[in-house]
This record gives sequence, C-alpha cells and structure tokens, in this order.
Amino acid sequence: STDATCLRHMYLSVLFGTGLACATAQAFFTLLFARLLPDGIWRREPGFLAHQAVGLPLMLIVAGVGTVAWFFPDEASQKLAATPEGRVHGDFPTSDWLVSLLLGELLLWDIPMSAFPSLRSAASVGHHVMMALACVIALQPYLLYYVPFF
Repeated sequence: STDATCLRHMYLSVLFGTGLACATAQAFFTLLFARLLPDGIWRREPGFLAHQAVGLPLMLIVAGVGTVAWFFPDEASQKLAATPEGRVHGDFPTSDWLVSLLLGELLLWDIPMSAFPSLRSAASVGHHVMMALACVIALQPYLLYYVPFF
C-alpha cells in the first residue's frame, strides 16, 4: 500500500541519515581532537575518543526511545501485542524506527570504524556484525515487539 511504501522510505531515510550523520560527526570530532584543539590527552587516540563522543548520545537516544516504547506503548501497539502472532510478526512503528537507526549507524559508521586499530577487536566487530544481522531480521518484520526492550 501507499502508506507502507511511505513508511519504508521514511525508514530508509532514517537509516541513511543516521549513518551519514554518525560518519560526519566521527570525521569532525576526529579532526577536532587530532588537529584543532590544543595539545592534550585527546590527541593520543582521537578516532577512539570521537567514536565515544558520537556513540554516547546515540545510545542515550536509543535507550530513551526504547524505554518509552516498552513501558508506555501506544494503543495500537498494545492491541497488536495482545496476541503471540502480533508480538512475533507485528509491525511496530517505533521498533521499525529504532531498527532503521541502529542499522544505519552500524553499516555506515560503527562497522567501518573497525578500520581504526583502537576500535578493532574480534568481540567488537562480531557484536556489531551480529547486531546488524539482528536488525535486518527484525525488519522482515520479525520480533519487532521486543526491539525496545533490547
């Protein structure tokens, strides 16, 4: 339907917008910490510090939106979640938004940041790749009801 198509376009905009915003902020903060600020501890690992400066606000937004969606769902979400079928295969707009945001930041920013040695570990890369896979699966829609909890 037209509404579903519009929503998918919106979620793609969220995905690409978030990923590009994170990558741009990463570049800005890395430059700031490496070159623009006076000499200091931030120059030791400017890419790592920039990653933290981008990641913390993003995770606070995700945690805030997820908390509100989980504890205070709207009426339509409550009705859909009333059945096992709805919880497993239902389409929950807030969860779609969260998954789109996370997939964008993972694919376009977080996973590519493993090019920085200070951000590269098997556990971190594995975590980010598996989270991206979980996001792709959730967008089927599959288990979107549970997305705000995690």
